Amino acid sequence: NVYKHKLKGKIKKMNQFYVINGRPKIGKDTFVSIVKEHLTESNYLVHNISTMEPLLKFIDDLGLNKEKTLKNRKMFSLLKEAVDIQGYTFSRTKEKICEICKENKNYNNIIFIHCREPKEIDKYVEFLHAKTILITSPEVEKLQIDYGNNSDNNVNNYNYDYIINNHKPIKIKSQQEINEIYKKTVEDFINYVVCK
Repeated sequence: NVYKHKLKGKIKKMNQFYVINGRPKIGKDTFVSIVKEHLTESNYLVHNISTMEPLLKFIDDLGLNKEKTLKNRKMFSLLKEAVDIQGYTFSRTKEKICEICKENKNYNNIIFIHCREPKEIDKYVEFLHAKTILITSPEVEKLQIDYGNNSDNNVNNYNYDYIINNHKPIKIKSQQEINEIYKKTVEDFINYVVCK
């Protein structure tokens, strides 16, 4: 693959951290998975973690439904807001990040951190010197959807370093078509951000 061959001469010897945000189902995980696919043959390891992960066991222990319905998204948002009064998710996510870097110290780690709340995003920017990414879609924004919780509704209320436009028509596309739309954008991101 010519594109992957070109990358080998551009590898940066360091860990990189990106806080990634966007509306529900806007394509955040897809973006990360394509970045990972393109860097498979390089010395990069791409990690995809969420600040909600520390709460999932707690939710399981309570026997609560974790399906991402509007009602449950509101519950997730309220729970996270409550425990973050004492910095719970930041503390646990910070431990997870340090563990990843220690276990993979011979690699260049790229860690994508999914985080919704502006005040929480600031913590990762300060602690990790992380860059911030917003995945957005003009088509989705025009719908002005009320997700029923502050975390999802306020994702645009932050000054992001990078804004990735996923022009995603309202008509549902196949995963393969979505990946094709992202391909050129991801290649640009890798060339001009990751390997700069």
